[in-house]
Amino acid sequence: MAQATCCLASQSLRVIVLSFTLLTIVKPAMSQLPTATILGTIKDPTAAIIPGVAITAKNLETGLTRTTVSAEDGSYRLSALPVGAYEVRVELPGFRTEVRGGLILTVSQEAVVNFALQPGALDQTVVVTEDAPLVNTTSGALGGLVDEQKVAELPLNGRNFIDLTLLTPGITQHRNLAVAASTVGLWFSSNGAPLRSNNYLLDGALMTNLTQGTSASQDGSTLGIEGIREYRVITNSFSAEYGMTMGSQVVMVTKGGTNTLHGSVFEYFRNSAL
Repeated sequence: MAQATCCLASQSLRVIVLSFTLLTIVKPAMSQLPTATILGTIKDPTAAIIPGVAITAKNLETGLTRTTVSAEDGSYRLSALPVGAYEVRVELPGFRTEVRGGLILTVSQEAVVNFALQPGALDQTVVVTEDAPLVNTTSGALGGLVDEQKVAELPLNGRNFIDLTLLTPGITQHRNLAVAASTVGLWFSSNGAPLRSNNYLLDGALMTNLTQGTSASQDGSTLGIEGIREYRVITNSFSAEYGMTMGSQVVMVTKGGTNTLHGSVFEYFRNSAL
């Protein structure tokens, strides 16, 4: 009898350990990387597709380059690109090289950049420095972007960048937190969803406190705006790569180094009466 009880306890322990292992493995895979994508189609002047074209995307801030080749249907896709300014170069013998500049990628964006190559020598280059505004034709997700300029220039009481989430349509702040276990941080509802239905991702990692309601620590503090570059608030119709909640997804990107020296200064002055 004792031996049977011992075997049952051992099996239960194995199940618990296996379940915990699966959770620790699967959970990071649910997180969405704070990156962007460039995709499109390459054709000739007659609108015929061109496979085998070499495509290179270069980050103008860091010098990072990514390359790929157009598929049999003339399409290409460059995923997991860090946010920032880019130029895209396409090359194929028998056609002029084309360079598309002025491309600014933001977090979770899918930028469609199509090319129509002109016949000519490879050393002939067509440079396009201005382009029409990119229209999102790949996703039906709703929400808003809090870009780098808004984070840096909009006034904030307490320098809490999460307060800028209230600029997004469909976001409503809740101040009566009698039903909440904690009152720290910014509590809001996305399109009427429960207060604990908001998911926060910082560089792809989950960032919520014990109450699963805000991104603030238990003392009410959050990361300063100096460390945040931009973030996107997705309020509805987000794709299956997101999960965990039904309200909103807040995808944040931290600042990173570039090839240009830059920085900022913050001064706090308090004048107390004697």
